[in-house]
This record gives sequence, C-alpha cells and structure tokens, in this order.
Amino acid sequence: MIRIALYLLEVSAVMAVLYILYLLLLSKETFFNLNRFFLLAIPVFSLLFPLLSFDFLATDSISIINRPVREFSDMRMYYYDVLDTWPDAMQVAPLRAANGQSEEGSGLSHVSLLLWLMAGVYGIGIIVTLVRLVWAYILIYRLKNSHPKEIIRGVAVVKVPHDITPFSFLNSVYVHKGLAVSDEFIQILEHEKTHIRQWHSFDLIFVQLLAVVLWFNPIVWLLIKSLKTTHEYIADKKMINMGYSLVEYQSLLLRQLISNNSHGLVHYFNLSFIKKRITMMQIEKSGWTGRAKVVLSLSAVIVFCLTIVQCNSQMDDSAEPQVLEEVVAASDLIDLSGLPVIPKNAFTNTDIRIPEGGILQIADGKIMINGKTVELDEVASLLDGTPPQTAFGLSIEAGQSMGLVRKIQWEIRKANVRKVVYMGQSENGSSVNLMILLPPLPRPGIMIYDAKYIRDNNIPHLPIPLSENTGTDLQEKVYAYVQEHVKAQKEDYIVSFHYNDNDTYSEYLVNLHKIVGAFNRIYEERAQAMYGKGWFELEKERFDNPEIKKMWDAVRQGVPRNISISEN
Repeated sequence: MIRIALYLLEVSAVMAVLYILYLLLLSKETFFNLNRFFLLAIPVFSLLFPLLSFDFLATDSISIINRPVREFSDMRMYYYDVLDTWPDAMQVAPLRAANGQSEEGSGLSHVSLLLWLMAGVYGIGIIVTLVRLVWAYILIYRLKNSHPKEIIRGVAVVKVPHDITPFSFLNSVYVHKGLAVSDEFIQILEHEKTHIRQWHSFDLIFVQLLAVVLWFNPIVWLLIKSLKTTHEYIADKKMINMGYSLVEYQSLLLRQLISNNSHGLVHYFNLSFIKKRITMMQIEKSGWTGRAKVVLSLSAVIVFCLTIVQCNSQMDDSAEPQVLEEVVAASDLIDLSGLPVIPKNAFTNTDIRIPEGGILQIADGKIMINGKTVELDEVASLLDGTPPQTAFGLSIEAGQSMGLVRKIQWEIRKANVRKVVYMGQSENGSSVNLMILLPPLPRPGIMIYDAKYIRDNNIPHLPIPLSENTGTDLQEKVYAYVQEHVKAQKEDYIVSFHYNDNDTYSEYLVNLHKIVGAFNRIYEERAQAMYGKGWFELEKERFDNPEIKKMWDAVRQGVPRNISISEN
C-alpha cells in the first residue's frame, strides 16, 4: 500500500514539473499541434519514468552530475525506508541520536488505521470520478440513440430538440435541430470535423481515465483544461486557414455561447475559453523565439527524465532486506572466539542470518571488508553502490572501543548502507545476532531525538547510561518501565541508551541485547496469551505467511520498541 502511494506521489510530482514547464515556455506559443502532443506526453512520462532504471553514469568521472543525483536518490530511499515500515509498527520514524545511531522507532498503534483510512478515501475518490466519467458517456449515448441522425458532409449529425452548445464526440456532432438548418451551421460542422479527424476525443478519454487514478492531483484537471483549449486552438486555426472570415468566425463563437459547462469527454463549441481563443487567433505565428522555447523545453524534459531514471538506477524501490533465506552458523564464515559473549537469555534470538551484503570485521586493530584489509576512510567508497536495503554484518572484537565503532558506522552510513547485523556469541559458542536500522546521515528536515530534544519536549523516557547499568537487573528495569506504559495504554515513551567512546563494544552489545530482550519478553508473554505460540516462532514465519504476519502485528500493537541509542 505504501509503495503504491509513493509511486502515485512521484507520478504527481513529475507531472507538476512538466506541466509548469509547459505553462512557462509553450502555452502562449502558436505551435498548437506540438503543444497537444507535449500535453499528452506529460502523463505518459509521469507514469513511466518513476519506474525506469538505467545507469548512464556508470563511473564517477562526471561527479558534478553524479553527486546531486546520488543525494536525491538517498533522499528518496530515506522516505521509502521510513514509510514502507509503517505497517509493521517498527522503525516508524527511526529515533535519531546525536551521533545518528538508532535501533528501532516509535510504533504508533493508529498507523494501520490511518493507512486504511487513506486507502478508503482514495478508493472513494476513484469510484466517484469513474462514476462521473461513465455517467457522462451514458448521457452522450442516450443523446445519440434517442434523437434523429443525419449524415452531412460525411459526418453523423445528431439533432437534439432542446438548446445545447454544439459539440463533438468520437465520430458524431451534436447540435440543436434549429441550428442544423441555419446558415452558420456549415462553419460549426467544419470546426467539429477537425476535432473528429484529429481524434481529439481519444485524447480526452485517455486523460480522463488518468484522472480517475490521480483524481487527488489538481495538475491533472488543469492539464485536461489545457488540452481542451489546445484542441480548440487547432480547430480555430484550421477554420482560418480554410478562408473563413476572422471577424465572422469570432462573432459565431460569441453567438454560440450558451453555457460555460464543459463535460470531460466532449468538446463544446465554446468551452469557457472564448476570450482566450479570440486573442490567440490574433497573435502572430511564433518566430525564432518560439522555436528557441521549444528547443529549451524539449532539452529540459530530456535532462529531467534522464535524472529521474539515473536516480532510479541508484536505488532499489521494491527491495526487501537482502539476506540469505536459510539460517547459517556465523562460525562457517568468521571466527566467533573474539566476539562479545551474550549471557544466556530466553529472550535473545540465537538464530543468525548471514547478511548477503557482506561482513565488516574489526580484529587485531585491522578493519576488513569480506576478508580484505582496508583503511577507515576507504569504507564508504568501498561500500558505495550497495543496494540501500541490503543487510551488512559487523563482526567486532569484544574489547574494541565504541569510539572506533561509532566512526565505522558513520562511514557505513555515508554509503547509505543502513541495515546492520551486530554479531556475537552465546556462552556455549553458538552465534547470536541483533539487526538494527541505522538512520541516514543528519540533514535538514530530519529530527534528532537526542537527550536535549527528549528533555525539551518532556518526552517520558528511561535513561540508561551504559557504564552504570551492566548488572543483571537491567532487563527487569526496562521490562517494568515498558509494562507500566503498556498497562496505561501509552506509547509515547523512550528507552534512552547512552554510551561513551571509551566504553567497550562488549558492554554495548551485551546491554543492548538486555534492552531488546525486555521487549522480546513482553512480546513472548503476549504471543503465548493471544495465540499459544512463541514470539520467535512468529518472528521467523511472518515473512512467508500473511496470517502469521497479522498475528505478529497484533502482538506488537500498542508496544512499540522505542529505543534511542546515542553517545554522551
């Protein structure tokens, strides 16, 4: 649902940019046929280009172009990451600490309801717009089948007994029967024949069907009006070129002004643009400045569309976290002996999925990526280009300082790699893991949920300085704090976990497991009470079974895993 919403929003954004370009450069020029096809191309490009992907900047040799493209791609990937995880009530808006670390965000119980409400409103809009379109067709169909028709100059003319503004639809012209025998009827017929011969009705059917899907976007309705106006300009130009008097033809337009209503599927003889049309007839044919505007418009469209395609090539919009499906022992790939030992805990996940993105190790003072020794400042460039949702493993010696770990994670985030798996071992030597989502690098518009923000906004929180909470009671402390808020049906709490650069990675990971274990204990109790199933059993099966996913959501409902991680 989120992916569809984001796609529709991107379609709307592309359409807005292209339509504004049309208004600024082409709308006042006399290249009417070009304008018609430009307007028709706008929705086609808008629907297509958010989906296309082709890397035409395969190297960094054009960095002046590649850098802004990558930054825009990162921005798009960020809101995809955030919004796409709303339904899970996990990582809803990752809690960002001063150093940019976060574990999981605040899960809001009303998010699913909000999403369904938005989907309902969107669905109602589609139904209303579609019914309106179908009703317009039915009215035209009734006119055609309820009144006499006559073939005049090769066109089917439907003679209607009541006053209507002359219009055409597909291969028929609809006029008042009295007008059909008047002297000015031939001019009207020739005007409408231009609409018929150039298939203008098909243009309107296409854009009206598009409006059913994008009914919420005002640009669609403005585009329809512009397209109708352009159709009229084309027909008016044809009439003048046929030799009809400009003054007589303009007088004819004014005499036929009956109503200002313009139904979506048809061309009324007057629309509501008589003044514009008369003005346009008197404008001289566009010269070299007009041609320059055409070249500028087409160049801008090409550059804009290629930029969108290039951005798409640098992000995988539909990717799920890329990890191996089977559970594998970490010892098959790395030596567990130097990793932090996680005390035995019934609420610690002892299954580990080896990240497909690779493993970064810190051992004996060396930094290695997939076994290759690298320097700290090389990490970001070596990981650059990794699909943003790929999980990446961190195998770090127990005694390593958190100062270096923080620097490593900063470099990882520079490459827009955000899903990391902390690796450790149990007391019996088996593997233990903890996957977290790192936030993007700090940038304008991203809220920083640091200690100052929490204090200034008076957010209920449980502060946990790492150096003061290494005892066995930490999990109980977090469990009691969260349960207190759950019983009060409050979700606006934060477990705020702080560390210093001189703290060790072992202390950090052991205590982080205890904090996460407190939440897992609550989920385990709720899962058993609600479904008679274990929490990790639901966790493991939810990706493959929609029913299990619903159960998993229900267990998490009202108990968001709000953990903020920051350095002091």
